[in-house]
Amino acid sequence: MASHTLGSSISGPGCPSSHLLIRQEFYDASFRRNTVSTRIKEGIELASKSPSEIKPSQRCAVFVAEVEAGSGKQVVGAVELILLPCPAIPAPLKPYLFNLCVDPKFRNNGIGRKLVRACEQQGRDWGFDGIFLHVEDESILDIYTRLGYAATWQQPTFLELNLQNKLVVDYQPGSRQNGQWVIMSKDFADA
Repeated sequence: MASHTLGSSISGPGCPSSHLLIRQEFYDASFRRNTVSTRIKEGIELASKSPSEIKPSQRCAVFVAEVEAGSGKQVVGAVELILLPCPAIPAPLKPYLFNLCVDPKFRNNGIGRKLVRACEQQGRDWGFDGIFLHVEDESILDIYTRLGYAATWQQPTFLELNLQNKLVVDYQPGSRQNGQWVIMSKDFADA
């Protein structure tokens, strides 16, 4: 499971029609980055195991979007997926999507959506029933809402955190202060 092709083309302003490849790599939860060949080998080994046999430290993946560029490939986007307690410790582990980025010249071509879908599929393959992420910008909140995510938790205020010892609070539309993060989640059963 080192890589797979989504079998689609992309094009847009300043973006010639290109074939998109989503490549998957694995790394360990201590964030010790291995060589690419070692990470691919680990990924192939993990693919042969059932989700219950995969250690949590092995459930970490990077998805890289590449397009053909001249004689090689150009990286145009990436996202990471790890397991974290959701919404906070001591909750059970759940796949956490983070560090999604797409080259500005290649945005609005569905690359980000395909990277998100790759993470969702990996979460299913790991045997989980949902996935979560966090956002800080209202416009990004809208993007994930269109992808089927729901705002569920938000960053507590200073008083909630320090006087009430709350790590997260229920999401209250319109109550966020500028810069407060929101946790969004998606149940695979709803998708």
